[in-house]
Amino acid sequence: MNQAARPQVAFLLILLMSGWILLQMGLVVFHQISDVRYDGNLPIYLVDLFTDIWSRHSVFKMVFTCLLIITITRICFFIGKQAFLDHKWHSIVQNRKNDALSIEINASYKHLRTEIIVIQEHKPVALTKGIWHARIVISTGLLHLLSNSEVEAVLIHEQYHRLCRHPFKKCLIHLFCFSMNYIPALGALRSYFDVCIEILADKHVINEMNSTYPLSSALLKMVNSRKQSFKSTAVQFTDGEAINYRLSQLIEPDHPIKVPLFSLQTSLFSISMLIGMFIIVTLKCI
Repeated sequence: MNQAARPQVAFLLILLMSGWILLQMGLVVFHQISDVRYDGNLPIYLVDLFTDIWSRHSVFKMVFTCLLIITITRICFFIGKQAFLDHKWHSIVQNRKNDALSIEINASYKHLRTEIIVIQEHKPVALTKGIWHARIVISTGLLHLLSNSEVEAVLIHEQYHRLCRHPFKKCLIHLFCFSMNYIPALGALRSYFDVCIEILADKHVINEMNSTYPLSSALLKMVNSRKQSFKSTAVQFTDGEAINYRLSQLIEPDHPIKVPLFSLQTSLFSISMLIGMFIIVTLKCI
């Protein structure tokens, strides 16, 4: 498979599997609501609906209903948590933004055609944040740690993520993987996607700068420094899972990097779960 197409295929597979699950759950909800007649009295209707769910269906349908409730709860929890973290992150950026350095950096790298925000933080931080309007955020610690060419390599790397809308895709992927963690293939595809986008972003830097040295030096310095302290679905420069693959590419840039997808056991279990949902819901094997 073409290396550039790998993350797109992984993203599409995650959407297809998650969409399939949500479709099955939607059919269950429709079926449950249709089973109970609504006479205009909402409290009585809800009692009848609850009784119908837990006493008039097989154990398989009840297990599936529990899975539906858990999934919806986890989706709501993830969205609420993400909204809180985004608000917290926005406050951090606003409170720590170094206006003078931000203006200077944007002037120096105006050819990237994107907003770059510099925050006051002694730790080296470089990430692309924003679901709808992604922006590159770096720290004063990063500017003190890296040379000008290394900073440029980091910014080109993050710019690739911004152009490809990776923060939005990563947030969506994490939502589905968190809420449907009973499908192990989703987690494997998420890891595959995370690694592939970092490899492609590094390859973009190498092509733009015609050298591996600035990126290699920047990556090693940041890995050896203290870890970034911001927990978020932003795309961070030193995301842990991809480090070894990225270093391998920098050592042998012309050698294709092989990233494992998922094991046979993961595939069989995930397929069994999806087929089981289809049988219970669509064929009404209850």
